[in-house]
Amino acid sequence: MGWFTSNEFSWSTERKELLFQVELIHRAIPEGRAAQVAKLLAADTPDELLTAEEQQFVDEVCRLWLKRRSQGRLIGLSSVL
Repeated sequence: MGWFTSNEFSWSTERKELLFQVELIHRAIPEGRAAQVAKLLAADTPDELLTAEEQQFVDEVCRLWLKRRSQGRLIGLSSVL
């Protein structure tokens, strides 16, 4: 079928958690909040199995991440202009 299998690219939960956490911290999300959200995201738990508080917390942090990510792009773009 090719030179690789899908299993070669599957990441452990721990690796996914670390990658999420690093990205969140990179966008200035406080370390404690980043760790909590990274753990929830890496677990791949369906939204309906999360508590309302967990859903709200993940949504809040992810929206903040998106806002800061977008701001970073705008700052990068303005430095080019």
